[in-house]
Amino acid sequence: ARPNGSHNYVAPRTAELPPCTAPGGAGRTGGGGEGVREPRGGIAATRRRPAAGSVPRRPRPQPPAAGVIPPRLKPDDYKGPPAGAARMKAVVYDEYAPDDDYKRILRVRDIDDPKPKADEVVFTVKAAALNYNDIWGMRGQPVPVPLPHVSGSDAAGDVIAVGEDVRDIKVGDRVVSHSNMACRVCTACTDGREFDCTRRTIWGFQTGPTWGAYSEITHLPEVNVSKVPEGVSYEEAAAASMTILTAWHMLVGRARIRPGQTVLIMGGGSGVGSFGIQIAKLYNCDVIATASPDKLEKCIELGADYAVDHRKDDWHKEVRSISKGIAKKKGEAPGIDISFDHIGETHWNKQLTLLKYGATLVSCGATTGYDAKTDLRHIFFKGTNILGSTQGTKAELDEGLYWMGQGKIRSAIDSRYTFEQAAEAHTKMLTGKGLFGKIIMTPDGQAAS
Repeated sequence: ARPNGSHNYVAPRTAELPPCTAPGGAGRTGGGGEGVREPRGGIAATRRRPAAGSVPRRPRPQPPAAGVIPPRLKPDDYKGPPAGAARMKAVVYDEYAPDDDYKRILRVRDIDDPKPKADEVVFTVKAAALNYNDIWGMRGQPVPVPLPHVSGSDAAGDVIAVGEDVRDIKVGDRVVSHSNMACRVCTACTDGREFDCTRRTIWGFQTGPTWGAYSEITHLPEVNVSKVPEGVSYEEAAAASMTILTAWHMLVGRARIRPGQTVLIMGGGSGVGSFGIQIAKLYNCDVIATASPDKLEKCIELGADYAVDHRKDDWHKEVRSISKGIAKKKGEAPGIDISFDHIGETHWNKQLTLLKYGATLVSCGATTGYDAKTDLRHIFFKGTNILGSTQGTKAELDEGLYWMGQGKIRSAIDSRYTFEQAAEAHTKMLTGKGLFGKIIMTPDGQAAS
């Protein structure tokens, strides 16, 4: 039976499962959609005994102990649950909402259990976190996502089954998603730059149909999950998945942050900004965060040394004054060493005026618009480094999670919703009113708080 009791389908006994096959045609996204292939292979509950003298690739799995739910997912030739059996719940939409009317399109309904490939893990979703790409998906712009669609790029939960080629993840592990699905074979990927893979897709955004975090059970390639450290909750892990990865890659991977620098974190009240503050403090930097007036104190609580209202027209003058005071204490030239930006158009040029000679501005987005006018004098004359950044590597995600496990970084969680409240949750993210940190959704349990 399903762990939460909502499913009356029980998998066939181990002996009744045919051996898992892996027919040709491996796609990274599950079923349907233009240019998308059906997943191949499946989950094998047991392995065939190796021939004499042969060496299996991994130890033969042991039968589940009494009371333990065995892997429920079927090889390709299994045709699904018996007629009339319940299926898993998911938040689904069949059409776009360019007018942002989420109540019109979002429905919680039954969908088929996932059919994973042999290199994938299957896990129950204990918590999922919202991202702005959910809104892009529902709008159908700038990328028309596959329909019907299940959104969600951040999920954490318990592994309930593994494919026969999975090596390091086992049933019972607590895992969190790494949503950057790169090809792993191109020059960029083999050079350690999976974020530059031209064939990469974002799980829960570009994948589908019906393959994302907002479902009771989901599946991902082993390389796209990380173990959740002890002491980190499912909600904290889900809230961190994409945002701590983005922030870590921006500051550590791209800007090459060093101890003692003066760092400006734009939009410190956002999910990515809240992690940016904490990563900069982990490196013992002087941190100036900007945010709306109602979020300034929370930025200080996360570790920012100073917080500035970026809705003021002269916000940059206050930042410059603070940086002068910091520089005087250090005995160095005033200014910002690293500006961490995802705001874009409205604050772009003023950030440039604040930078030291040879300083860096690293950007991962443009929430206020992308058509920023740039005063080039602040770039060529000052030797400014302008760096773009998107996503990051799984190793960078693991680094961030490590420090969460050490208690040095924590997720800022704004509120919690159930799947049935999905429209309300996404509307809150869209408006941003009073939002600080990440919004969490769960299949059931605690409602909005």
